[in-house]
Order: sequence, then C-alpha cells, then structure tokens
Amino acid sequence: YRKFTAQRHQVRRDLSLNRPVGLTDQPNFAAKNIWLNNLQTKINSTVDTLKSASWFATYGIMSVSKGEFKGVMQIITTQIEKTNKHWKNSSDKGASQKLDSNLLIPNLHYPGMMDINFDRNLIKLIKEVRIWETYKFSIPSHIKSAYMKIGPTYQILRRIYKLVQIYNQIMTSLSPAEKGLFKEKIRKIDRLLWMGQHTHTWNSAELDDWINTGMDLTVSTYNALEEYKDNNRNIEDLCREIQTFEMIKIEADQITDGESFKSSQLKNIERVRIVIKKKYEEIKVVLQGLQDHFAKQGTAVEKQWKKYTEKIDERVAQSLKQGILNSLMDLSETISTSGKTGLNPLMKISVQLKGSKVNITPKLATILDIFHTIQFHLVELAKNINPDNQQWIQLISTTIA
Repeated sequence: YRKFTAQRHQVRRDLSLNRPVGLTDQPNFAAKNIWLNNLQTKINSTVDTLKSASWFATYGIMSVSKGEFKGVMQIITTQIEKTNKHWKNSSDKGASQKLDSNLLIPNLHYPGMMDINFDRNLIKLIKEVRIWETYKFSIPSHIKSAYMKIGPTYQILRRIYKLVQIYNQIMTSLSPAEKGLFKEKIRKIDRLLWMGQHTHTWNSAELDDWINTGMDLTVSTYNALEEYKDNNRNIEDLCREIQTFEMIKIEADQITDGESFKSSQLKNIERVRIVIKKKYEEIKVVLQGLQDHFAKQGTAVEKQWKKYTEKIDERVAQSLKQGILNSLMDLSETISTSGKTGLNPLMKISVQLKGSKVNITPKLATILDIFHTIQFHLVELAKNINPDNQQWIQLISTTIA
C-alpha cells in the first residue's frame, strides 16, 4: 500500500510536469502516449497486487484507494484523449498530395551533389503511425488513410537515399582532374538522376526499374573509383620504395681503396637496374589494370587518361631522381666523415714521404672521378628505364646535373 501511495504521488507529479522522460528518439505524439501508457501500467501493476490482499477490503482501505486510483487514471485517460485530438487537429490533411513532388533536388549547400525531395513531416507521420500500431493505440481515420498511401513509399525512400548517398560519395571523392577521367561514368548517372529531378514522382509506377538501374550505375562507378584510389596508393608506395632504395652499396665494416670501390659500385649498378626496372614494371601493370575502366569512353576521357599517365611517369621519374640524389648525398657524407667521430672509415688512405714531398693516395681528383662515374651510371640507368619518354629523360638529366 505504501508503494501504491508513493507511485500515485509520483505519477501525479509526472503528470503535472508533463515532461515525457527517456523518449526523445520517438516521434512527438507517439512518445507522449507511450509515456502515459507506461504510467498507467506502472500504477496498475501495484493495484492488482493490492486487490489480492485479504485485509485490503476489511480495513476499509479499498474504497479510499479506489477513489484515488480512479482519479489518477482519469487524468491519464484525459491526457491520452487530448494527445489523440491534438495529433488529429495538427496533422496535414493534404499529406498524401506531397507524394506528387519529384524525387530529387540539387543540394543547396554543395554544388554538384543531390538531395532527396521528400517532406520530413511525412517521415515523422510514417514513424508515428507505425509506433501507434505497435502499441495498438487508436489512429484517427484520415491519418490512417494518408498512411495507407504514404507508408509504402518508405522503402522506396530508403533505397533512393542509398542511391543518393553513393552518388554524393563519388562526387566528393573526385578531384577536378579525376572528374575528367570519370566523366562518361558520371554522365550516365547524371542522365538517370535528371529523371528523378524532372519526371519521376513518389507516385510513379516505374520506380523499381529506375532505382535498380541507378544502383547498378552508382555502385559500379563507386567500385571503379575505389579501385582507382587503391591503385594510386599502390603506385605511391612503389614510388616511395624507389625513392628510398639504396643505389650505392656501402659496407660499413669494410675498408677499400678507390679503384676497388669504383669497380664494386659499377657491378652493383646492374643489381640496382633490375630492382628499379621491376618496380617500374609493377607500376605499368597497375596502370594497365586501371585503363580497362576508361577504355572506349570518348576522346575527352582518353585525353584525361593520357594526362594521368604522364603525371604518373613524372611522379616515378621524380622518385627515381630523388633516390639517386639521396644515394649520392649518403656517399658524399660517408666520404667526408670517413674515420671521424667514431665512424668506420670507407677508403684506405696511403701517405708516403719522399724527400720533401708527401704523396697521398687516392688523390682528391680520383675520389671526385669515382663520385662522378657512379653518378653518370646511375643517371644513365634512370634514363634507360623509360628511354622513349623525352620528358622523363629531360627531367632526370637537368635535375641531377
């Protein structure tokens, strides 16, 4: 009985505050009725327990409690009736007519992107009715009539939302240059979406075929774009490997004379050539796989593909050039610091005193000759990786020089 009294006071307090708790994710009117229904259930369960107690009627508490219970229940019932009436009066009588609008509109904030042209109040109405049906609440007849027309479009709305979402992801992922590559694929999708902007409405009968075609186009384009991005990352990784590859073999624990060092480096250059050539061939294989997505798509796309491959060649040449410079810098630093600050010496230096003259071998001129010889062979190696590309040869020659 104490529990009943405490619950009755709590329910009265909640009703006076009129603030549904914990239902912010539900539609407005449904949330109010769920809250009122929960209050009703809460106090009903305690009353049912009291009714089963034999002493409840004996001590005359039954009549008092019944009156208090009826008072609270009357307030809840009145609130439910008010909620139903408010929903009925505030509902849009012409809601179903909004289905005559076109499916899509351009995004107002982001040019080139799309938005769904579906009144959000219709979504609220669909969610509201579905919850009322779940809780078996009474639904006004004109709202139920509108729902019978609007409800089936909800699945269509979700499918079109997915279509628009993928399209917008494609458009935001493409740079201006990449849009040139995907121009033909985007044009096919845009032609289809134009129908959604100007001819198809939510009442159109042929929407299934339209959506299926649109999903096929957008998904295939999105997959091609993802493959394109992945392959670009693979190319970038290979370029980074070329750039960081050690092209000059320096033995940290081995002291050599000038000629021996020169001879070993000339032999090492063949190994370098094989490695670099292999990585460049891997890049060409990646490009060949990408080319299949853009084949036979018109002159404009072919021009963009040519620009793209030239840009890749330039990126590879830049990486190769930087790799040569890095290796030469490492060699220069090793020679200049050889034997200093605890580092292992690279070359054996011979000092001979003959009379008043001091002979030092190898001479500085010999060391410079070794340096320039290695440089020359590395540059020639780089040129011969892509010997038919004059821009490639010029880029490497001018920069290294």
